[in-house]
Amino acid sequence: MDNTKQHICDLKHIELHGSNFGEEINYYLNKYSMSQKELSQRLGISTQYVYIIINSKENVNLSLSIIEGLENVFNLELGTLSEVYSIYANEEKSNDKNIEKLLSQYGEEFLIQNPNLPLASNLKLLKEMPISKKLMTMNRFYGVSDLKYYQDYLKENAIADEEVYQNPNSKVWIRFCELSIPESINNKNLGVFRKTSFNLVFRKTIKTICQDNLNFEEKIKELKDYLLTKGMILITMPFIENSNIESIAFQKGARRLIFVSDIFECEAFIFRSILHEITHCFFIKSNENQIDEIYSKAYREFKSKTKIKYKGLDDAIIAHENCSIIKHIEYKGEVCDITRQVLKKYPKVSFKNK
Repeated sequence: MDNTKQHICDLKHIELHGSNFGEEINYYLNKYSMSQKELSQRLGISTQYVYIIINSKENVNLSLSIIEGLENVFNLELGTLSEVYSIYANEEKSNDKNIEKLLSQYGEEFLIQNPNLPLASNLKLLKEMPISKKLMTMNRFYGVSDLKYYQDYLKENAIADEEVYQNPNSKVWIRFCELSIPESINNKNLGVFRKTSFNLVFRKTIKTICQDNLNFEEKIKELKDYLLTKGMILITMPFIENSNIESIAFQKGARRLIFVSDIFECEAFIFRSILHEITHCFFIKSNENQIDEIYSKAYREFKSKTKIKYKGLDDAIIAHENCSIIKHIEYKGEVCDITRQVLKKYPKVSFKNK
């Protein structure tokens, strides 16, 4: 176990000396009694360029080499001005009247109310932070240069209808799943996804789910190990409040990612979700309803030729067909009666502490 103490970034350590990056540089020039000409000589750029950097009311687009050069000139710790530059850049963005709405759309409130969660990426989001620092922290959490790009990333790579990941907390949950990928992506047993192997993978998955001699945890482990060899990484992640997401799949080069939650804490629904996402990995152009039809038909065809005692898949598939679960109009996101009957038949299970 790595006991190295990791730095938690809450941006409290950053001290600003102006209202923009130019004023920040001017502060250090005055501090060290340095002229713009000397600064240009030390950086190897023109005095005119230095003048523009200092006097521009907006952040000038600077290369990393110039920012590092400024840190060297002023004897600052590596990365100091990079963070300062980012804060000023995000302050400019925060002047956009829609920025608070954008932060809300990406789960800002939930991350603030649950301060231990962003620590997974060594970040801390605080309510008292200025909007610019909140934006900077959220960009880091989602691994993007601009928060709105994460939506573009989801559209391009998620194998799902957009409504699956529109909920703010759903995006947070998906990001936590992403942060769990590195360990699996470097596993020596990870294979290459083959588009023609649907029947093979689907049947093996059903056989594993229906094994009488395995408990829930053992089935999940066996599924993870098997799918890994087929280029499919199964990530199980505890449900987070108001995320309303059962599962989702992603394309990642020659691999597929399957993220599954324990939203109902019921193995029957978890296994149904896994079947759904495996199917979606192979039929990426089909919508959610079409995927339900494909795997339901394939399962029933397989079942008609094979003796299966396990009833979990039948119960979950039938319940899903008869009730639109989390979108049930009468219950407004709550569990419907049909689903509740299935929950009574199976002991609670969870992905916590897994």
